[in-house]
Amino acid sequence: MNNKVAIIIIFILCVIGFLLFGNNIYSPYSDIGRELYIPWQIAQGKVLYKDIFCIYPPMGYLINGFIVKIFGAKLFVFTIIGFVISLLSLIACYLISGKYTDKKTALILTCALIPVCVYFPSISNWITPYSYSIIYALCAFLWSFYFLIKYLNTSKDKYIVLSSLFYGLSVVCKYEFSAFIIVILLCAIKNKTSLKHILYIFIFPVLCILILLIQKCTIADLINCVKLPLRLAYTDSVRFFYIYSGIIPTIGSIKNACLSLFHPHFTSLFQSLGYFILLIFIFNIKEYKRDFSFFILCLTSFLSVLKVIGNISLEIYGTYFLPLMLICLMTFIYKKLLKEKSLIVIIICLALFISYTSYDINQNKLTSINTDNGTIKIPEIFYEVTNKTLNYINTSTKKDDTILVIPESAILNFLTQRQSNNKLYYLIPPNNELLTDKFIINELKTNPPDVILISNLRYNWYNQGSFSKTWGHNICKYIDETYKLEKIIGSSVQFYVYRRAII
Repeated sequence: MNNKVAIIIIFILCVIGFLLFGNNIYSPYSDIGRELYIPWQIAQGKVLYKDIFCIYPPMGYLINGFIVKIFGAKLFVFTIIGFVISLLSLIACYLISGKYTDKKTALILTCALIPVCVYFPSISNWITPYSYSIIYALCAFLWSFYFLIKYLNTSKDKYIVLSSLFYGLSVVCKYEFSAFIIVILLCAIKNKTSLKHILYIFIFPVLCILILLIQKCTIADLINCVKLPLRLAYTDSVRFFYIYSGIIPTIGSIKNACLSLFHPHFTSLFQSLGYFILLIFIFNIKEYKRDFSFFILCLTSFLSVLKVIGNISLEIYGTYFLPLMLICLMTFIYKKLLKEKSLIVIIICLALFISYTSYDINQNKLTSINTDNGTIKIPEIFYEVTNKTLNYINTSTKKDDTILVIPESAILNFLTQRQSNNKLYYLIPPNNELLTDKFIINELKTNPPDVILISNLRYNWYNQGSFSKTWGHNICKYIDETYKLEKIIGSSVQFYVYRRAII
């Protein structure tokens, strides 16, 4: 089997998955709203960090803003972005796997990643993800690793240049794979690479800064965009979230990960995979001279999952860190453990493919809502409130009305093409803690929205209840004093609709 045939098979399976799951939004009142809203605002001429509150690196938003500027603010544009980046990432996985196993095994392994990662039914899928920047970063990281392996095999300088270039792209999209620089430097030292080839990592960071400066983003804005994530990491709500999700390892999370080895469902088994990779890496340190390429795979896999080694949950981040880990584990089985190596790996991967394809289909009990900006499929629990709220915005507000949805539902702004407040559109507990009640209330006074929608959704993963009852109590008190409660939309999930009095 040649590479072209394998890529065609991967493409066909991706298309089938896209037709089944392509516009699925499993949690409409979460991060996906931000991912649609920010690029739309950039396409409208707003400047990231200067005009738009954002705590994440710029490149993914700049790319999507440029794409929206060309093709329009349509949901289909974003799903195509997800599809293309997913396909490029899978091709990289196939080529990487092929370096360590045979082509047939590499193809089956890559196909297993399609239902396990690309279309997994959570906000961590690859088509409508919690962050488009993370799938850009993952894709660039995988290609960077592939070119680094090519460099080790051929010693051609162009491959270390490409590896450095893609690494730089990954970092300015998301910080998650930053530790990979250790591997690049290690390989550069081993092959006595010229420093000038490594300096290509700065191409995309410098390009981002230049774009932002051209857009009139100030140096102070850029410095602030670095400070905010650092401050955010020390907020109580973020720390609770990391412990709650198992990202910060605790005795309990380690015990649960070990117990999950005996759990019958594959999803739970993945919770232990980070520890597997750590053990494989430790046991193979002494063999780094004999099989340096495999040592690099183990080291890279371990470094790439430092954020989630406590709990590789596919519901939270896991789908973005799983690909290289699974390749590492299957390579370990293929190279080190079993005599019938290819057959065993293929059986495992086929079991994953069948199990997760069935799981994805069973979880695909979603309801469609048609809008002018695209059709979305969402869980039934959100259907009534979403449909009624969209109807309310379209029929009871004007195009130039400013509508602030609290704490995070900017998908409603995107689908109705109504402006939000670009400083307050994303008031989840960590951001509220970061901005402070004083700043938020002052912003509401200075730039009062025409309509404010407040949801009753609880945020247990941040140790908080609903916005009005817990972390947003003071802000809601101000809104109650200055806005009129017009109506309540929905039953179980609700929006409280406040309208500004016209003076």
